[in-house]
Amino acid sequence: MDSTHNEQGSALIWFVFLVALLTLVVLTLASAISQYILARELIDFTEQFALAVKTKLQLNPTTNIQTVAISLLNEVGDKFNFVGLQLSDVSLEAGQTVKVVFCAKWNSPIASVAGSKTICELALAR
Repeated sequence: MDSTHNEQGSALIWFVFLVALLTLVVLTLASAISQYILARELIDFTEQFALAVKTKLQLNPTTNIQTVAISLLNEVGDKFNFVGLQLSDVSLEAGQTVKVVFCAKWNSPIASVAGSKTICELALAR
């Protein structure tokens, strides 16, 4: 009587497991890269917006910073494709530094990985 077990098909189980694991890693990586790119685009937008507000305030120092920020957002907000873009805070710190905080909603490109998240970025312009 032969006491060895038939191991036929065990390599297939490992192969399927490794392919599934690799797929999960790739999907997670794609989701993380998408989130990183949105965060970089949002910080670039926020920094440019803060500089634009500061420039408009220097041209007309008696204007209210809230008014300048809202009018500027109405001018440029539609040109960018951020989902749920919100101006969370705009203020003048120490009388000369413009502080701007924008938040945008990030949606995962892969529905089964990570869902959605709100990303906020802060910029200062002096």
